[in-house]
Amino acid sequence: MPAPGRRRKLLKILAVGLGVLVAITGTLLLYLRFGDLDRHRPTVERLASEAIGRQLKIAGGYEASIGLTTAVLARDVQLANATWSEERLMVAVDEVSLQLRTLSLLFGPLQLDRVEITRARVVVETGPDGESNWDLGDGDGATAADSPFALSLGSAAFTDVELVIRSPCLLYTSPS
Repeated sequence: MPAPGRRRKLLKILAVGLGVLVAITGTLLLYLRFGDLDRHRPTVERLASEAIGRQLKIAGGYEASIGLTTAVLARDVQLANATWSEERLMVAVDEVSLQLRTLSLLFGPLQLDRVEITRARVVVETGPDGESNWDLGDGDGATAADSPFALSLGSAAFTDVELVIRSPCLLYTSPS
């Protein structure tokens, strides 16, 4: 058992460390709550693009309200299509709204309470070699089952969504 002087010094170090941690966390939460998050749009786009292996662009407004539940609203969101596709965009959304549990970002799985997508165009297609444009990632052959990423979705609402499906096996040739 440490001597009383050492114990007091250890407790003082722990108290100061905890105080610094609380101050940093409080400052970060205040910044996230009241700061201009739109200026971080390029970073958000870059990180999301790297995570999914396709270029993500938020061309319109981007707002976030941080709390125990975080609300994110993004306008004019575009996700690039596979390089072999004739379509430039795989997904184009006028407005997407997410509500997620903030602590799930740290402790997983990611918990989305609600997703709302308004006015979107989604392209699902199969390429000439049988690959899907929805095979995302870095092309190493990994599947969703191989991913450590887990997601829990409470509810979703879609309004005015156009779904385009293209596949060589869907081509129809009329009999002559």
